[in-house]
Amino acid sequence: MVNILATEEAAQLIKTPPIPIQVYDRETLTEAILESIGDDNITIAIYSGAWKDYARIRELLVRKGLNPYLYYIIDTIEFKLSSLDPSQILLSKYSMAMASQSSKALFKIEPSKTVDRRTLLRGGIQGLMSYKPAPIMYNEAVCGSWKYCTNCVESCPQKALTGKPPKVNLDACTGCGICVSSCPFGLLFMPQLNVEAFDYFIDKIREKHHEPGFLVISCYSALNSLADYLGNSQASNIFVLEVDCPGWISQYHLIQAVARGFKPVLFCDDDQLSLCGGAETVNKWLKELEPLGVYPSITRTVEELAEALASPVNVRDLGLEESIIKNKTLIYKVLYDYGIEELKVSSPLIGNIIVDDDKCLLCDTCMNMCPFKAIYLDKSGDKVKLLFRQDRCVACGVCEKTCPYNALKLEYKYKKENIGRWIPVAEDEVARCRRCGRPIGSKKHLMYLEKKLRESGVDEWVLEQLWLCERCKVQALIERQLKKER
Repeated sequence: MVNILATEEAAQLIKTPPIPIQVYDRETLTEAILESIGDDNITIAIYSGAWKDYARIRELLVRKGLNPYLYYIIDTIEFKLSSLDPSQILLSKYSMAMASQSSKALFKIEPSKTVDRRTLLRGGIQGLMSYKPAPIMYNEAVCGSWKYCTNCVESCPQKALTGKPPKVNLDACTGCGICVSSCPFGLLFMPQLNVEAFDYFIDKIREKHHEPGFLVISCYSALNSLADYLGNSQASNIFVLEVDCPGWISQYHLIQAVARGFKPVLFCDDDQLSLCGGAETVNKWLKELEPLGVYPSITRTVEELAEALASPVNVRDLGLEESIIKNKTLIYKVLYDYGIEELKVSSPLIGNIIVDDDKCLLCDTCMNMCPFKAIYLDKSGDKVKLLFRQDRCVACGVCEKTCPYNALKLEYKYKKENIGRWIPVAEDEVARCRRCGRPIGSKKHLMYLEKKLRESGVDEWVLEQLWLCERCKVQALIERQLKKER
């Protein structure tokens, strides 16, 4: 359930609310917020000064052992930043909250936590709960089925993730969100901000507002400064999304925003960045996507933010109808439509394979293991060719990790010239059946297998079968059996 709470002044600004609004005076609003979240309801509070008041409300929620990720805010300043009707801004935040799965936020019991008597009597053990800004697994069964992928564990700068599916050490995790960008399947998300929720947020804005604009993504600790600047600014065509940490905004989010006509600008202060430790990585993500119109660095002061908001909005809405995490091949469409010739990133947005022709035996293991049919072994011509289709690759890395000869490497790189066609990445002379002449595979692969089998001392007849097609192998087996029976 989602409760919408607002002061009378704020409610009057929303002339045609799409969801019922509960109206409170400023003095009773705080208690109403705490009570609503205490009943495990997602709560959106709308009032003047909500940005500056957020830290106080958050502290109260944490002190009482309530889930702070059930709490969303809209400051009335947001109604002045664009021509969008306030009701649509509410609808966008409401849609995001409904899809966010905030109730799944992880928590731990902290017996040493200081709790006042009233909280302990009213909430019992809940008062000792402490919710953490830790990654949440969307589907453990799906994650477990991708046994070769350990990207999130390897990417965590705090070594807070272990196992498969990964488990989070809540004492070590700083909530930087870097692991979210490392998952090629979008199975990890931070509280309040899975990719689907983000998609709903921008999609609802786009229903009524079709001009390109800025999406200012601000960490909560910088909201005071944001309120001071935007509250007194003449800036326009700006939409704001509040998050715990810039690292929660993965490269998936950034591309999704750009594809819907938003220029993302991240705003956060040094104190928060030093706590999460993800600033260097996030700045790298931003810089990599600069050719798409993303502002290339985290803005840390209002002066830097002002400079970013004065830069050109060189983005456009491509009208994507689904989230890129549900269909990652849409990322190639975005890059192609933006005219990007080549792009290299540091998270598994896109994939390209590099094959060592000396090591590759064209054995077809990678083709058989690729779940998205991005690799194909073509035996139809005079050469056996290993072909790769980049716009089908989701950068899962299964091909690299299952290659028996360590001949294949995955890189996160896009090449426009590769899109829409099969690219040969390795080739060899075709081996043909010694009876009927049908193509049966790579000559050097069969020679390698023959050598290994010969070294192991197998019967000569078995070696001969390597060089026969399936039909002739059956025929040879029948002939051998008949010969034995005579």
